[in-house]
Amino acid sequence: MKALSSNFLNRLASNGRWTCSNCRNHILASHVKTIQRQPPTKQYTAGSSRNYRRLPKSPRTRITILTAAATGAAGAGALAFTDDIKYGYRTSLNQRDKIEDEEERDRILRSCHRRCAERTLRVLERNGGIFIKLGQHLSAMTYLLPYEWTSTFVPLQDRCPVSSYASIAQMFRDDTGEDLKDYFSEFAEEPIGAASLAQVHLATVKETGQRVAVKVQHPGLALWAPLDLALTKFTFSTLKKFFPEYDLEWLSSEMEVSLPQELDFQQEAANAMRTQKHFAQMPELPLVIPNVIWAKKRILVMANERRAGGRAATTSR
Repeated sequence: MKALSSNFLNRLASNGRWTCSNCRNHILASHVKTIQRQPPTKQYTAGSSRNYRRLPKSPRTRITILTAAATGAAGAGALAFTDDIKYGYRTSLNQRDKIEDEEERDRILRSCHRRCAERTLRVLERNGGIFIKLGQHLSAMTYLLPYEWTSTFVPLQDRCPVSSYASIAQMFRDDTGEDLKDYFSEFAEEPIGAASLAQVHLATVKETGQRVAVKVQHPGLALWAPLDLALTKFTFSTLKKFFPEYDLEWLSSEMEVSLPQELDFQQEAANAMRTQKHFAQMPELPLVIPNVIWAKKRILVMANERRAGGRAATTSR
């Protein structure tokens, strides 16, 4: 891990440059007369980065720093290409400064935002687990990140990886000492929904015939979560060293506190019962919380009370 960190920091501070070929080719093709290739000594260097951080927060500077904050979002997904995106943005911004047409400048930046966001989305989906959760957080940060980033991450709120039935059955056996068929007369192999940390299956309790919803944590998530959190914290702390104006360390710190709680379904069951009791005193509110049947740390069984509803984000206030 120390060698990886050292190599990453060395590359982050190096003078190399990178940008996606689509961005570079389009800019050069559209502005041959305006854009001149700079000799290596004129390129954006680590030294110029130090001067750049001292610039006042003018509109142009804020755009550049905002771009750097978005770069941190990409790095949280995969450290392997954090520095590539950083240099891509810096190169694009340097070239963009040589273009006089304001609309074209904005279009180039938005296009670069979108391409880098889509790359990051694919990495977040591949890594799964808390990186999906991180992407969900970032999709809501419309006050900080460019629209092209937040809108690209919105699908993470509904489209998450699904764990196999075999892995769920094995986890149930490990945690309860019973097979699924010993407790349930029916258990749907396909989940009715999947989120970043868990998925939900419909089932029928063998002893009572009660229809229930079984929330099961993705197997292996608890094992990898500490490492994923460490990588996320490392990425944001590294970003802060280069762009202190936008400190995103609070996000990794918040996840360090909230994630262990979210991974404990017994605590979730207690919260559900407490919330149910509270809202029972306000029948005019349309909030329905199903009864908790039982809970283990990675398994939560609740009464199946499926009702028509919508997402909280789209509910009219």
